[in-house]
Amino acid sequence: MAKATSTNNAFLSVFNLDMEYVKIHIAKSRITRVVQLGRWKRSRKHHIELVGDNDLLKKVLACKNLRYLSLRGISLIESIPEAIGTLAELLVLDLRACHNLEKLPGSIGSLLKLEYLDLSECFLLEEMPKEIGELSKLQVLKGFLVGSSRKKSSPCRLADLATKAQNLRKLNITTGRQSLVCDEDELCQLAKCQHLESLTITWIGEASTEPYLPLPSSLTKLDLRRAPTASLLNIIHPSTSVSLKRLYIRGGKLRTLGQDGGWNVETLRARCLNDLECEWSELHGLFRELRFVEMWRCARLSFWPCDGRGVWDKGSPSLARRSIGVCYGVKGNNLPPWHEVVQLYASNNIPAMRIFYPHHDVLEALRGTGIGISLDVEGQFLPSFASEPSVAAAWVKTNVQAFYPAVSFKFITVGNQVALREMRYILPAMQNIYAALSAVGLDHIKVSTSVRRDVLGLSYPPSAGAFSSAMEQYMAPIVQFLAKIGAPLLASVFPYFTYVHNQEGIDIDYALFTSPGTVVQDGEHSYQNLFDAIVDALYSAMEKVGGSTVRIVVSDSGWPSAGAPAATKDNARAYVQNLINHVSKGTPKRPVPIETYIFAMFNENEKTGDEIERNFGLFEPDKSPVYPITFS
Repeated sequence: MAKATSTNNAFLSVFNLDMEYVKIHIAKSRITRVVQLGRWKRSRKHHIELVGDNDLLKKVLACKNLRYLSLRGISLIESIPEAIGTLAELLVLDLRACHNLEKLPGSIGSLLKLEYLDLSECFLLEEMPKEIGELSKLQVLKGFLVGSSRKKSSPCRLADLATKAQNLRKLNITTGRQSLVCDEDELCQLAKCQHLESLTITWIGEASTEPYLPLPSSLTKLDLRRAPTASLLNIIHPSTSVSLKRLYIRGGKLRTLGQDGGWNVETLRARCLNDLECEWSELHGLFRELRFVEMWRCARLSFWPCDGRGVWDKGSPSLARRSIGVCYGVKGNNLPPWHEVVQLYASNNIPAMRIFYPHHDVLEALRGTGIGISLDVEGQFLPSFASEPSVAAAWVKTNVQAFYPAVSFKFITVGNQVALREMRYILPAMQNIYAALSAVGLDHIKVSTSVRRDVLGLSYPPSAGAFSSAMEQYMAPIVQFLAKIGAPLLASVFPYFTYVHNQEGIDIDYALFTSPGTVVQDGEHSYQNLFDAIVDALYSAMEKVGGSTVRIVVSDSGWPSAGAPAATKDNARAYVQNLINHVSKGTPKRPVPIETYIFAMFNENEKTGDEIERNFGLFEPDKSPVYPITFS
């Protein structure tokens, strides 16, 4: 449908809302100001053609007082008529994604009032007409093609823009599929665009030289796409980017951000940079003014403490609180109803929950709460998930897709502390669950498995950490798969059990985070608590099998409050509160926040085993606290 607003039977504006084949009568008029025939939707599937394209286009160009013209995404337009130059009042010309457009007329230089020109995604264009350099009022130019055309001609250069387009504030340039990559003299002209505030560069092709960019002093935003070099310092340097506040990097060959600090960047976005490596502490050493980070599909940056959306915000409330969740077990005959449990999480500012099987009543109660969920796959399904992709897909459909997006799923845990005899099922089951999630567009939900400390053959000192010979044959490919999909390894970390099995060799203060100083010195790393030592031993083990980019999420950790000599309320409170306060700091080996789930929400009276198993809860079944704890 095309919609028009009119006066005296003449159109003031024409908008194409959803017409795929545009057929509309536009009479020559001095009243018409706005014509939007192209697509306004972002979807590339939104196809548009002009019926009788040349005639309709000529009628549009006969409206001499047009201020706004959009042909965005219209197919089969190969050229723009010379008559475009007669639109002396035109302010905005949008030709984005006209994929068949091969040539722009020189008359475009007659649009002396033009302020906005979008030529991006016009992939068949080979050059910019020289006359674009005459557009002195231009403020925004997108899709400017840089480089020498294969034809013998004199296209518009960056030098022309720098000389005549003094009002240019935003520039988006591309090296061009049919063009030679820009030479170094071309890019040097950027420094002369003295009023430029925002610059986007997309490289299509291989650069013959390192594409160093001398930036104008006015630039505050830089967006680099498909950068053809390994180091950021080969493109820009902090000493020549003093005003730069926003830096976006998307795709390309970047491996390092360099070693030179002094950046004033406050917002950093990194996307699709699978080769980029940078520790979180190193990043803040380089970019000391950072306030906002977004990271997406950067496998080697998985240690960055971003949330489920890939975002780190310095100004958001309590980074420490965001790192904490609590396990919700239901092995009790006196526990409160599901909705009351969810309310208890919310009232105590607990942002995440782990449940050990997909209890639909719990998932229903979680709808719309924003509480992040770590969901376990039931152990009895592992063999069938491993051998039957359709079974895994059905489970995802019933237990995840049916509740998404109202429920905020973070992790799917395939196997919880699985015994050696069943380890062979874990990887194929994980792969099938991941494939099922990917098939329905939910691959941002991380797939992992939860392991105990006993997967290690060596754990002391932490740097010597290694998987046992029996476990390594299973853990190595699991860790490598996690690295491939950018998912963490979930680990059950209980200093309590390590302490009680070696009370002569371990001081309880080391287990409770209350040691006054270093207990274990391991090379450059000093350990003041057992929790860090266990986690870093797991990190060392993963590094030895190709998992240096895999982060650890602590799937459960706690201390019993009754049932054994060391299991007291005072010790339990000390451990849990200190754990909450500590995890935002990370470990000596990985000083970034560790997402951690406390075990458990309630004392569960139907759990089997020793008395301590029924006394790990933070709350009694009547919702009263076992001991006071502060989450915020």
